[in-house]
Amino acid sequence: MSHPTTTRKGWRVFVVLLSVTFAQLSLCARSLAADQVHEFTLDLSNSTDKPKTVAVAGSFNGWSKDANPLKSDGQGRWSGKVALAEGTYQYKFVLDGDRWIKDPLGDASLEADDNYGGKNSAVLMGPDARKLPPPEPKPTR
Repeated sequence: MSHPTTTRKGWRVFVVLLSVTFAQLSLCARSLAADQVHEFTLDLSNSTDKPKTVAVAGSFNGWSKDANPLKSDGQGRWSGKVALAEGTYQYKFVLDGDRWIKDPLGDASLEADDNYGGKNSAVLMGPDARKLPPPEPKPTR
């Protein structure tokens, strides 16, 4: 028979190792979920708007107009990539730091009121439940 202190010490070690393992699995799952990259694009090549800077601001960056600047191709097309976990994110493009516009090519069915009389665009990362087949009816007994 083992000594009671040895048994308790063994259990403590087991619990600590188990906790560390779950923490590592949780971190791995979070990093895998964030590995999806979305490319935001804004084409102003045929527009009278000729901004010097364009950024994307949204629910994924605290609506920061500086966190995610887009790059210009010199012809009026702007783009930038942002890593996002699964979910739906509202956003707008910010021209020259002060003009907020919705995405002209965004999914209109995901738009939401911006509380300023306009609309926020939105992007859906991951599976789109709206496109899944309806559930099969349960058999009656």
